[in-house]
Amino acid sequence: MENSNNIKEDILQKIKSGKVKMKPKIFFVLKTGFFILLFLALLLFAVYLISFIVFMMKASGLWFMPGFGLNGIGILFRSLPYFLIILALALIIFSEFFAEHFAFVYKRPMIYSLSAIVLIVIISAMATSQTSMHAGIFQRARENNLPIIKPFYEQASNIRPENMHAGIILDINELDFNIQTLSGQNLRVIPCKNGKGKTPKILSTGERVVIIGPVKNNTIDCLNILKVADDGSLTPLYKMRRKMK
Repeated sequence: MENSNNIKEDILQKIKSGKVKMKPKIFFVLKTGFFILLFLALLLFAVYLISFIVFMMKASGLWFMPGFGLNGIGILFRSLPYFLIILALALIIFSEFFAEHFAFVYKRPMIYSLSAIVLIVIISAMATSQTSMHAGIFQRARENNLPIIKPFYEQASNIRPENMHAGIILDINELDFNIQTLSGQNLRVIPCKNGKGKTPKILSTGERVVIIGPVKNNTIDCLNILKVADDGSLTPLYKMRRKMK
């Protein structure tokens, strides 16, 4: 009891001498609010960035490369936007740093809070990627309504492996069909299997496809076709006739 009184007297003496300054309650309220806002901002930016990476991979066709087997997986890892991935990871780590300022976080092992943040970000990012948000922003950027963001979103159509094209089928003929890529380019596709060029009957207009094949004069000599369903599942229509570059 005596020790407690001595400590109290010592603190009061330091306050009176100016060595310790009392801060108003509003200071701590504002400080906590600042950390909360910064934490949420980092979390939201991480969600936005990861959902953009998913959008960019789907738009460029990278998302569907595993459907082409081990060769496709190799191309995927060589073409991933590593800078954006590292930036997203940095945002998650920084958000964990600010989360440690909250009592209910720092009293528990860091692995718990970090795992929770990663889970929240991934689930939110995947949910966001299913919306039309990025497609809408991309369209506005193409129309020059968002000049600052336009270069950022143009990567979605510019980053892709050589001879890979993702797009929507515009029209179909017996021996060829036309697609429009995300960048707005119209390409003619000539299917090729065992020397025969016939369009697979399973295809129809408006469907999303990923095409592998060299382009010459806006015409793709198709080596492989993957049809993309609304749920993201893939239907391979051709086998590879030669190794992709």
